[in-house]
Amino acid sequence: MSKHKEIILSWAIFILFLVAIGLFFGAEAAHDIIVSYGQLIVGLLIIAGVLFSIHLVFDFVERKSGEKTALSAMKIYIKIGLPLVILLLSYILTPIFRSTESLNEDLDIDEHPAYKFYQIAKNGPTTLSVCESMGGIELHSNEYKIIDNIDQGMFRLRETSTGIKYIGVSFAEGKYIVTIRTCGWEEEP
Repeated sequence: MSKHKEIILSWAIFILFLVAIGLFFGAEAAHDIIVSYGQLIVGLLIIAGVLFSIHLVFDFVERKSGEKTALSAMKIYIKIGLPLVILLLSYILTPIFRSTESLNEDLDIDEHPAYKFYQIAKNGPTTLSVCESMGGIELHSNEYKIIDNIDQGMFRLRETSTGIKYIGVSFAEGKYIVTIRTCGWEEEP
């Protein structure tokens, strides 16, 4: 199999994987994966472009003016290119290392029931009754739009019909047949 066919096959498998995620977990999960990987791929392509252009500039200047001039030009180019690469890396890695600290700015995170339920849900399947006993309500995916991802499985959302904002936590329910549900707590204005 040629190299191009392997690359196309790899992308086709990746797209089928995203479709399967979308069908199983919902369109929002597939969308989040596309955004995360898309951001990572675009950033890496830009960084590769910057590094490749450094090589091209060095070769061009070396052919025209010699190695000493090329090294001087490279020092200037690197002083411009390196901060760009660092900026792009911070842009790429920010969502990857994002945590519940953004929630902490607005709420006392340790005391909020959404965070307590999130800690339970992270450890494995739980039930809707646990969510409700902690003051949460079940939210259905067609009733809200995600505003901001706080952490994997924890997010801010807005109810589409009323505009009320919630802090939502996705959780798995069931032992043999697992269902993914969302528990939400109304955000204080």
